[in-house]
Amino acid sequence: STPQVCVQGTYCKSATGSPQGTAPCPPGYFCGSGVSSPTPANPGYYVARSGSVIQVPCTPGFFAPTSATIRCLECPAGYTCAADGTVFPSPCPAGTYRSAIDGVSCIFCPTGTWSSRVGLTDESLCEPCPPGVVCSVAGMTNLSMSSPCPEGFVCGPRTNSANQFLIKCPAGYICGFGTTPGSQYSQLCDPGYGCPEGTSVNTKNLFKCASGYYCPAGSTSQEPAATQCPLGTTSNAGAQSESDCFRAGNTSICRISPYYSNASQAPEFDCMLKWTCWRTSPNDPAAQSLCITKGEIEANYDFSGNLLNPSLRNSPSQ
Repeated sequence: STPQVCVQGTYCKSATGSPQGTAPCPPGYFCGSGVSSPTPANPGYYVARSGSVIQVPCTPGFFAPTSATIRCLECPAGYTCAADGTVFPSPCPAGTYRSAIDGVSCIFCPTGTWSSRVGLTDESLCEPCPPGVVCSVAGMTNLSMSSPCPEGFVCGPRTNSANQFLIKCPAGYICGFGTTPGSQYSQLCDPGYGCPEGTSVNTKNLFKCASGYYCPAGSTSQEPAATQCPLGTTSNAGAQSESDCFRAGNTSICRISPYYSNASQAPEFDCMLKWTCWRTSPNDPAAQSLCITKGEIEANYDFSGNLLNPSLRNSPSQ
């Protein structure tokens, strides 16, 4: 009789007497029509059932490193199997990671982090960028891709473009490029100037101390209430210490320690009382007036620090 073609899904050895073949193709193999032996599935492919006529590529997320595979293996964490028919997983490159619950592709380390290692298995293994730099690019592989913290601001670890302007330089200090939480108090504001929050090297001389005030190093304002020139005195802009204050016109100057006058001297008492009340509430004239009134009524103020300089002890009140 005329030889018959062995049907698909089976194989027919020599002298097989039936077109149904010697046997169905076993799992891990496939059989086209007219074959004498099963064909093993190629690496990257699998055949799960017997009697199969084709091999099937592993889907993304799986791989098959050997032939005649009946089931593809799941891609391990730290590797990617993104293509159909993957034979061997590829380690996630530097700057990326992939956990067991993530998709088929490696994921960039987020901004504010970086990594030079390959095969990371979790986002937590991405290294935080150190203080003083800004890591604004996802998937950074080295710190040369970062930029210094901007002037006038303080950058802790994990700083990125979204949070680099959140922490201003503290008032009274100057912050240059690359300032960290540990270095933010390194440079005091220059004498004769006030430094509000966010002062940088380029803006450190922007706020010259106002007339009538003096600004020692570390001043937080150009009009610091705590260092206003004494009552009856003023100063030129940029004054650095109380010694820069001078008599304002012909006004009376109430002296301060160590230049206290004897409180028992009536002409001096009123002067010293006004001075004490002014120091208590320098920016509140109403409070000063009330303080003076009470002091005159009660006469309980203790101006104990008599004039210490003998040459000035008997000088007239200024």
